Amino acid sequence: MVATAHEGGTADPGLGTTDDAVQGPDVITQAALDGSAGWAANGDAFAPPDAAGRGALDAGGGEPLGPGSIIDECAGAHGCSQRCVNTDGSFVCACDPGYVLSANGRSCIRECKSDAETCDPGGGLCVEGAGVRRCSCQAGWSLATDGVSCIPFAAVEVLVHARTTCALAVDGALKCWGDNQSGQAMAPEGPFRALSNRTCALRTDGTAACWGQDNPAGLPSERFLQIAAVKDHGCGVLTDGRVSCWGRNDDGESSPPLGTFAQVTAGWYHSCAIRADGTLACWGSDVDGQASPPPGEFRQLSTGGADNCGVRVDGELVCWGLNELAPPSGSFLSVSMDANRACAVRIDGNVECWGTNAVGAPGPPPGAFVQVSAGDDHSCGVRPDGAVECWGNDGHGQATPPSGTFTHYAVGSHHACGVHPDGDVTCWGDDAHGQASPPDGEFVQVAVGTCTSFERGCSAGAHSCGLLTDGRVTCWGENDQGQLESPSGTYTQLDAASAHTCALGTEGEVTCWGAIADDSTPSSGGPFAAVSTGRGQTCALDAAGAITCWNDGTAPSPPDGPFSQISTRDYGCGVHTDGAIECWGDDTDGQTTPPSGSFLKVSTDFHHSCAIRSDTAVVCWGRDFRGESSPPAGSFLDIYVTDYYSCGLREDLTIACWGGVVR
Repeated sequence: MVATAHEGGTADPGLGTTDDAVQGPDVITQAALDGSAGWAANGDAFAPPDAAGRGALDAGGGEPLGPGSIIDECAGAHGCSQRCVNTDGSFVCACDPGYVLSANGRSCIRECKSDAETCDPGGGLCVEGAGVRRCSCQAGWSLATDGVSCIPFAAVEVLVHARTTCALAVDGALKCWGDNQSGQAMAPEGPFRALSNRTCALRTDGTAACWGQDNPAGLPSERFLQIAAVKDHGCGVLTDGRVSCWGRNDDGESSPPLGTFAQVTAGWYHSCAIRADGTLACWGSDVDGQASPPPGEFRQLSTGGADNCGVRVDGELVCWGLNELAPPSGSFLSVSMDANRACAVRIDGNVECWGTNAVGAPGPPPGAFVQVSAGDDHSCGVRPDGAVECWGNDGHGQATPPSGTFTHYAVGSHHACGVHPDGDVTCWGDDAHGQASPPDGEFVQVAVGTCTSFERGCSAGAHSCGLLTDGRVTCWGENDQGQLESPSGTYTQLDAASAHTCALGTEGEVTCWGAIADDSTPSSGGPFAAVSTGRGQTCALDAAGAITCWNDGTAPSPPDGPFSQISTRDYGCGVHTDGAIECWGDDTDGQTTPPSGSFLKVSTDFHHSCAIRSDTAVVCWGRDFRGESSPPAGSFLDIYVTDYYSCGLREDLTIACWGGVVR
């Protein structure tokens, strides 16, 4: 076999065989390039060579192709974006140096080696997925066609599923963020035309694609107008209006009635659809009345768990099922449901939500939306300009800082505090133990208790301490473990963990108090220049840039310096004097695998880290369940992260937070 490389792809979307409407290019393998695989095609019938080595008939139906016969399969419309390589009877797409082949077998993706080297310095990240390293952009931005630059993201539709959010861009691209434990935030390449109610979407050709786990098995290859799915089954409206379902059918939820339909939805054990005449039909389990729809004509429908809500043609909202959620009155355009919660867009574009709200999530922000997606503990909507805005899971308001300017701040799991330019302290969030009620005084610094939501005694993070202008320390909030018993003397810096606080004295000594005070004072080293507290360790940095840690014996030793700044929790990260970040300890969520580049400051918590680059942009890595690792664009002077959210001090001295609200 003679392999001929054709440089330059074609914009034709043809899939690249003799009958290019039937089969796409082969997956490129070394065997294919060596000429040991592939065979000729006869129309839309594909057959391997027989035992005698005779190939299939050529496209014209003539004699069998003999060994060594050459057909230039790349001469036609092959669809390869960069290079086409002939194989026996077919072809493969290949990429130029510096690019890698994408999952569709045709497009070439710009391969990146590090953030700073190849990706947009304004917020690009070099991430790995499916063995390919490519540039990605932070929340609110999407990757440009050059594979490197980040441009503002304009969405037409947004999807909330559990702790993952996906948005469909104007150009058909998908961008997902949030929980990615099962790959649900790794959206496939598009283009797409519509989202489902889970991590599924419809491509422009009408075929469906799902990603991540907990999607129903047996996704059909048929072409759809619209689909809906839950964990165990799914349904879709075919191009001729019929409904086709797949997956679990124990209660008849995958056995739709005959007829033509405009929309279909899927619940836990039932399904519903709007017929072409606007009436409703439901099938499957009806234990809670979820499969007994009301009469009338409807224009839109949504199902969550064992509940349904629909918008009548006159704009009225009607709900039925397990919870019998009482909808608000008025006229609406659309509705979206989760298992216990619903949100709807009014005629004027404002969003209203109702139902169970166990985490105390705030309501939607004011202003017009064109589409909304409701989740159990967070929801998102698309503004008329394509911007995506989310709200929820900020139960105590700790991720919603007040207006005003600040010179210093600290954030904890359930509350936060900041120092104003005049020295006054303002705290916000949970105040059950008085931790958000600071005393009067003129302060220069604050420190607040923090702990993970999985840590025993997490309520111990309910204390705060402040450093007054005269160097004294005062504390307020919970005192069940001695958190408020601050020492006398004068100090220059504070840091707090779940139930203890440490302060740096004017002579470079470290003094700690609270739950683990006996294990929290260094037995050697010093004088020190800074101190950082953690759950399993406390570390201090001396004037030479060396780190000294003392802990409960479970934390690993820190690396050699010199460092200019450090941050510790269960693990630690530090900024070397040359600007590079080095981390140590647990890397379960990638929290100790920092990006390359030059940085000014780093902040760590239990599962994620954020840092300020030398250009003052913020970059984060590690867990991103609730958007805590998806910072906004802009310039920052300071950074502080905690369990499920992060905050930064902007150049105008205002505080911006992200996460907490599940993005």
